[in-house]
Amino acid sequence: MAASWRTRTRGSLSPAVLSITLLLGVHLLPHAVSEAPDILSRLDPVLMALIGGAGALLFHQSRLFIAQVALLCFYWGASGIPTPLELPTTLVSQALISVLPLSIITAVVSGKRSVLSPGGFIQLAFVAAPVIGCVYFIVYAPEYVQTVTSNFGANSLGFSDVIPYLWCTSIATLVVWFAWTGSREAIWLTSGMTWIGGCFVVNSTEVAIPCATVAFLWTLAVIDASHRLAFVDDLTGLPGRRALLDKLNGLSPRNYSVAIVDIDNFKRINDSWGHDAGDRVLSTVAVALTQVSGGGEVYRMGGEEFAIVFSGLKSGQAATHVDRLRKQIERRKMKVKSNRGRTTKNVNVTFSAGVAARTRAHRGYALVLKDADRALYQAKKRGRNRICQA
Repeated sequence: MAASWRTRTRGSLSPAVLSITLLLGVHLLPHAVSEAPDILSRLDPVLMALIGGAGALLFHQSRLFIAQVALLCFYWGASGIPTPLELPTTLVSQALISVLPLSIITAVVSGKRSVLSPGGFIQLAFVAAPVIGCVYFIVYAPEYVQTVTSNFGANSLGFSDVIPYLWCTSIATLVVWFAWTGSREAIWLTSGMTWIGGCFVVNSTEVAIPCATVAFLWTLAVIDASHRLAFVDDLTGLPGRRALLDKLNGLSPRNYSVAIVDIDNFKRINDSWGHDAGDRVLSTVAVALTQVSGGGEVYRMGGEEFAIVFSGLKSGQAATHVDRLRKQIERRKMKVKSNRGRTTKNVNVTFSAGVAARTRAHRGYALVLKDADRALYQAKKRGRNRICQA
């Protein structure tokens, strides 16, 4: 079961702010620094896209890989690079330009696939389809090509009548995707598509700098996706165990307390109602835990276990905040459905927690976590639905 929209969109503001800052910075830099145009002109869109595509391939980010490949096609078509076999430049350019919006739509609709899987090859086939189709008609239906070329006009290198609609459709698809899933990837792709589309409409002859900027932006998206893969729990949207250890390592010289939270009788929920119901409970509890007072930061350790870190608080203070949260969750009714979704039941979910603080005797975070885990064991042993301190 997917997490709630609020949980899924947690942290989506940062890629939006970074995208807007980067794109506006590139736009305003030439007005602030006289040498900026010369510096920006040295940016190589091909190199940027190849670096981003390699990163996407390495981290199995198929949508971003497709986007970088399609961006290269767009740059080839929009910059008027000569085509092989003396093909009609105008028609090939239009086909190459259309690759980008078509690929974005295909990548979103077809879902995430490994680049080297059959689904990934199908996505790549959609990228190549406009160009292959164009070459096919040029070779086997030259009279049709002559008609289309005359309709475009001899000097037509901008958007054709169809491409603006494709572009708007691709952006609308990305917006719907974000509204449905809260995907950060959708924000990166929407920012790039909006920027490069706007720049191309304003000045269709200067495409190197916008393409290089968007290629760099989507490379940042690959880095962001790989970071979240390592540090963020996909189900709940909370930082994971690795992020917890990094946080505690950074707090080592300071006083802090850690609460390890474990959902009571979670196995019974899974066995009785199925794993979908268990996932829903985990997601709901995760959202509830983020409302803890005292400045606590919540992490998912794995399974039904969570950790809450309180910077600068002693064990007793942290335990008070966790116990207040325990009482709030205990009073809630959570709806769970059976595996087949035919039966719905309201259940009370409780948790037990063990709290430990950094002391002179236990300065390392590993010992603090061990103390908190022992306190959690005592809470379970004493009947669950309670807080124990180390």
